[in-house]
Amino acid sequence: MAAYDKFMSAVIGLKIKDVQGQIYELLRLPREMSVREKLQLIDKLRGWLDSFRPFPPDVVKELKKLYDVRFTYHSNAIEGNTLTQSETEIILERGITIGGKTLREHLEVIGHKEAIDYIEELAKQGAPINEWEIKQLHSLIMQSIDRGEAGRYIGIRRYFQESLSDGLRRRPEMTKMGAMYDNLSGC
Repeated sequence: MAAYDKFMSAVIGLKIKDVQGQIYELLRLPREMSVREKLQLIDKLRGWLDSFRPFPPDVVKELKKLYDVRFTYHSNAIEGNTLTQSETEIILERGITIGGKTLREHLEVIGHKEAIDYIEELAKQGAPINEWEIKQLHSLIMQSIDRGEAGRYIGIRRYFQESLSDGLRRRPEMTKMGAMYDNLSGC
């Protein structure tokens, strides 16, 4: 079986947890790479993937489901949502609620998926993304959680912590970004 077929059958069957590891294994790539090497690799992989286009509809469907789950999970986790990736997948694909989790966490998942669908529709139409569309995205995510905040700028300040809860330190760039945000928000 060709490397691509092996990889795609694993992705379609959702039989692998470490897609990145699978790519490295199949292509026999070193795990540690410079930024320049990573960019060259991206170009190489893009060409490789493009050679298989158009993808069969069932592959596109499975990749989209995988992307939607991962994007939703990671985006919500950044905001403090405690659902696991598997729980996020269950909510999105089966509409089942997860015991011990808040209604808000479930609604964040559903709202985020609606926002993904909206942005994909804008992309299909070639519509420009401006402030109104960004507020619409926020509204889709927040409409079932807090209608008063949906589609509005946040009314409280957010702060960047120097230490994270897992003991890691924030990169200096994040601290600088926080200072830049503070300067911009005063405008």
